[in-house]
Amino acid sequence: MIKNIIFSGLILTSIIQPIYPQERVITEKGNVVILNPDGFWVSYTSPKQDVSSKEKLEGLELSTSVRDFFSGLFQSVGIEIIDTDEEFTIRQKDGNFIYSNGILREEVDFTVEIYTFQVDRLASFIQAGELSEVEKFRVLKAFYQPVTMAGLTQPEAKKFMTSRFFSWFINRKRITHVTLVSPDHEKEPSASYSLLFINKQWLLVPGLYGLPERVFKVKVDQSLDMNRHMVRAMEVNRFWEWVKLANWYKKWRQEVEV
Repeated sequence: MIKNIIFSGLILTSIIQPIYPQERVITEKGNVVILNPDGFWVSYTSPKQDVSSKEKLEGLELSTSVRDFFSGLFQSVGIEIIDTDEEFTIRQKDGNFIYSNGILREEVDFTVEIYTFQVDRLASFIQAGELSEVEKFRVLKAFYQPVTMAGLTQPEAKKFMTSRFFSWFINRKRITHVTLVSPDHEKEPSASYSLLFINKQWLLVPGLYGLPERVFKVKVDQSLDMNRHMVRAMEVNRFWEWVKLANWYKKWRQEVEV
């Protein structure tokens, strides 16, 4: 049975993603370490914060380049800071970010979990007026799983994407390996996921599990495109909007499948 194959994959065919030298690295278990040039690592301890992550971000002016990048990536997103337990919400309105304390989970599009150092790094790029390709990749990597799962679990989407028609329409497979390809592996490693269809539900889990029936290699611009189309479908959240997304997805798949 497919379920047994997948569970075997969890034990036997899990592929460990390589860790590349960089100042701070998040391991597969979610731990943050600092890699030294000599190859040794030490645990990362978040420094005491005199200013909250929300305050660091909300005081920044957004350049046209930064606005263009984030346009369409979310309408409202919840932010959880892992190492400080801070929670806040960011909403986009007329190209500006509006910040509020806390997260109303039934109102946000999705929630992203990040560390303080990731906020500090992003803030430095926003302050400079432009995100590097690597920083864009980091943002999209943080968004990928929350956005995908938020979309796949929308009531209208779930009804459509688990149907026999959808299975026929996109030639659905049970196991797909997806790798978000980093533009610079020394600064940030690529990220791999398994997209699984089990017991009439979709699951997206970090790591590569099972024998894939499809393999995707997704570049930054392709990931950005998918994110925006998914968020657009979530905003409308009507049956025919998900049909439109599925039709677009078939064309997008031709670009990323290897």
